[in-house]
Amino acid sequence: MRRVTLGTRVPVQKTAVGLAYLAALPPEVLQSVLARIGVSASSRGAQRRRELESAVAQGKKRGYSIAAFMPGNEAVGRAFIGPDHQLYAMNISFEAREGSKTKDCKRFAQVLKDLIDAIQQAWGN
Repeated sequence: MRRVTLGTRVPVQKTAVGLAYLAALPPEVLQSVLARIGVSASSRGAQRRRELESAVAQGKKRGYSIAAFMPGNEAVGRAFIGPDHQLYAMNISFEAREGSKTKDCKRFAQVLKDLIDAIQQAWGN
């Protein structure tokens, strides 16, 4: 299995951490980012843009994003504001288990929320 290591580049629009980051952006910044990654240049691009906008909206509604960037893995991501007023995003990846995807996503989303809460508390937010 391939591992994503420090410095690995992955498409922002295909990962849980990227989708969480996009979902936390102000609408005008999000539109600018979508234009820069080229999801509206063609009819196929327009469809990708609709899919991406739907994934971002779902992430906003749930409070976390979900993606399966690597085969056999699932990931949840959340974004948060640091004490420096910068936007940060984190994710947890885990093995996708048949029949327990929804349960695992909810469980790991809560673990991630608790971790972010602890980080923010340590930062004094």
